[in-house]
Amino acid sequence: GRSPLHMVSAWAVENHLSLGQVATDAKSNEITAIPELLKLLDLEGAVVTIDAMGCQKEIATGIVREKGEYALAVKENQPHLYEDIGRAFDEVLEDGEPGVDFTTSQTEEVRSGRQETRTCCVITNPAGIRDMGLWTKLTAICMVASERVINGVPSHEVRYFIGSVAGTAEEYLRWVRGHWGIENSLHWVLDVCFREDDQRHWAGHSAANLAWIRKLALSLLKAEPTSKAKSINRRRHLAGWRDDYLLQILAQIP
Repeated sequence: GRSPLHMVSAWAVENHLSLGQVATDAKSNEITAIPELLKLLDLEGAVVTIDAMGCQKEIATGIVREKGEYALAVKENQPHLYEDIGRAFDEVLEDGEPGVDFTTSQTEEVRSGRQETRTCCVITNPAGIRDMGLWTKLTAICMVASERVINGVPSHEVRYFIGSVAGTAEEYLRWVRGHWGIENSLHWVLDVCFREDDQRHWAGHSAANLAWIRKLALSLLKAEPTSKAKSINRRRHLAGWRDDYLLQILAQIP
C-alpha cells in the first residue's frame, strides 16, 4: 500500500559510473531532490545535463556556482523560454544568419530497422530571450531535430535546450545524446537485468540502500575488463557460477 520509491541519480556518461543518488521526498518531486544530489558531486569541469524537470533557474545557478556547466532541456514547463527559443531558430532558419553566431551538425544512424537523422543547431549569445539575465551564464540555445523511420513509419521531433557553454553544435549534440545514457545504460539495465521495478522492499531505508547496491554492482560489472563482449546478464550469471570471476569483479574496489 505504500507508494514506490523515486530516486534521482547522477550518471557519468563517459565512464558508465553511478556517482550518487537522492530519494525524492514523499510530498515533493525531482525539483527539490536535484539540488541535494548536485551538492554531493564535484562539478568542476563537468557538463551537467538534466531533462526538462530540472530546467530551473536555481538549479542552473547552483551548477555554475560549483564551477560546472549545464545543458538543460526546455519544454512547455518554461513557456516564455520555450517560445523565445523556437522563435529565435525560426528567424535564423528563415532569414539567414547575418550577425548571428550559428553552427550546425548532423548525424545519421541506421540500426535494426531504425533510421534516424539528427540535426543540431546552436546559437551562441542569442537575442530576444525574455528574462535571459535571470538564467545564470545562459550562453547558448540549442535545437535538435530528429527525423526517424522505424519499420517504415516516419516521425519527427524537435527538442530545445539551453546551455552555459559557448560550444559548437557538434559538442551540444554529443552532450544531448550522451544524456540518454542514463536511460539506456543505467535505468533500463537495472530493470531488465536486476529486475529493479519488481522489488518490493519497504522496511526502513532498505529500498534506497538496495538501489545503491545494485548501482554499485552494475558499475563493477561494466568496469570488469576481461568480459567486454559479454552482456551484463551473462556477467551476473558468471559471478554466481565462478568464484574466481566474482573475486575479479570485487577486486576492483580499492
